[in-house]
Amino acid sequence: IDGLHMLVKDFDVPVIKLGSSELTNGPILLAAAQTEKPVIFSTGMGSLEEIREALGVLAFGYLNPNKRPSERADFLQALKDEKATALLKENVTILHCNTAYPTPFEDVNLRAMKTIYDAFGVPVGYSDHTLGIEVSLAAAALGARVIEKHFTLDKNDDGPDHKASLEPDELKELASGIRRIEHAL
Repeated sequence: IDGLHMLVKDFDVPVIKLGSSELTNGPILLAAAQTEKPVIFSTGMGSLEEIREALGVLAFGYLNPNKRPSERADFLQALKDEKATALLKENVTILHCNTAYPTPFEDVNLRAMKTIYDAFGVPVGYSDHTLGIEVSLAAAALGARVIEKHFTLDKNDDGPDHKASLEPDELKELASGIRRIEHAL
């Protein structure tokens, strides 16, 4: 939470991105919403119920930027508030993702974006850990508002992310492809 506040106060980040490991971290979700900045969060292996609970915490935080909840039920109550629903639609994007690095194509399940959107009505996107750019382009065509794709200067570097990351020329190709898809839509 201290790091979050530093990013907001010292660096004035315009958007807060939370990884899937934070999906069930109520204190960080609350602190993020209470900054009144937009929040993007990944779902990883989270269930729809865990996503709903995370949205409840965010809803409470956006409605009450200076208040602590008195009980867990306050979060679920916040989800029923029309103003909170509007704030979530305006400020929150949920990214479908798979936690495997790299993610096998048969495990992607891009249709989960529609399931998430239908369940919660907030913008959706895709956090892509597959090899290449095809899945990100497909996600954009299916309505992803945000694409998260790691990048690297060298796929052969040490570390778990480099192999599934894009090098600069591939990142440029991905961005151009998404812009062409936007025009086509």
